[in-house]
Amino acid sequence: MAATRPARLKACYGMHVSGADFWPRPEAVEDLVAGLAAGESFTMFGLRRIGKSSVMAEVRARLAASGAVVVHVDAQNFRGLAALFGAILRGLPDKTLRDRVREKLADGVMLAEKLRKKIGDLLQDGRDDLREEDEADLLAYWTVIAPAVGERLAESSVPFILCIDELPMLFQKMLKQKDGAETANRLLAGLREWRGYPRVAMFLTGSVGMRGLVKAHGLDGTLLNDLTEVSLRPLPRPEAEAMVRALVAGSDGALAWDDALHAQVLDRLVEFHPSLIQFAFRRLLSARARDSAAIDRVFRDIIRPGVEQNFFAQFTDRLAEYGAAKGAADRDRTLLNRLDRALAIVAGSDAPIPFETFQTAFTEAGEPATEIEDIIAILREDGFLAWDSDSRTLALADRMVRAWWRSRPRG
Repeated sequence: MAATRPARLKACYGMHVSGADFWPRPEAVEDLVAGLAAGESFTMFGLRRIGKSSVMAEVRARLAASGAVVVHVDAQNFRGLAALFGAILRGLPDKTLRDRVREKLADGVMLAEKLRKKIGDLLQDGRDDLREEDEADLLAYWTVIAPAVGERLAESSVPFILCIDELPMLFQKMLKQKDGAETANRLLAGLREWRGYPRVAMFLTGSVGMRGLVKAHGLDGTLLNDLTEVSLRPLPRPEAEAMVRALVAGSDGALAWDDALHAQVLDRLVEFHPSLIQFAFRRLLSARARDSAAIDRVFRDIIRPGVEQNFFAQFTDRLAEYGAAKGAADRDRTLLNRLDRALAIVAGSDAPIPFETFQTAFTEAGEPATEIEDIIAILREDGFLAWDSDSRTLALADRMVRAWWRSRPRG
């Protein structure tokens, strides 16, 4: 299905969208749909409000329309395995598939009877559910439950796609509990086993990356090495301009800008992520900014402070989470300071810097070369850095990251 730009676009911000309200992202959506349908699994991590949930919603809709079995769960409010597994079972849309899973767990594996009954009732008619009180039993039997469920999912005649939004947030909560790393590794192993079946694929997203959690808590990173990493890039300027024009057309005459005003808006935007364009346009629309002076005033008084609060603050908060990283030997050698030092090296150049230049600067600052691979991987996954494998260069991920970096208080 070829992506078509809508001539009119509804102004909406703060929610995920799909269908007619979704601005086409063919560079991400097309590959994800084709790859997931073929059994490949993906991650898409990065900061909030760059469009991950909308891309996931569009991908889910496209896959479901093609006949795939698609299960979606939002894990950001889950506390453990019971909540996640229960949501996955409840999300199975096909009664035949639910019955096959129920029959396998009823007769094919050794389970505590109470747990077997709860899972069976959940799958049969939803009259029971898995709760925190079931966490210990579920963990104890997870090594037999996970492969049994995986076998049944793989028996589907069509692709089975599991989409988990904000999975790393669940791991953050797990890792604060007793034996959290062991629990997290068990869950990762079960999900990895499911992905080993030819027709089972996963799409995992989150505003927190997994590599930082692996590094800080000693998780088994090999359980993630089958996943293909996807990054959402900002729109090229011509695409951003087309989106702004569609938003103006969709305002039903509330705004009518000439070419110069369109260019002015684009020049003032800190970056061309669709959600950031929507954020700015909603405020311009509310203010009925119809001339150059009004546009400048709204950007200065409303949009720029809003960007700092809603977008820039995420970068600062995300880095701060590493300040108490497990195993930090002293203040100058914490994971936070290594990440900050790496960012400073890359941000010190307006152009991409060769890897060898980065390596030299990092080690001359007293950091071990053995940390470089992990540091770069964390900063890439969390949306701070971009790596060009052809030129072997590093750069800040986009103009918004650079604007945030320049706005940071120094002292």
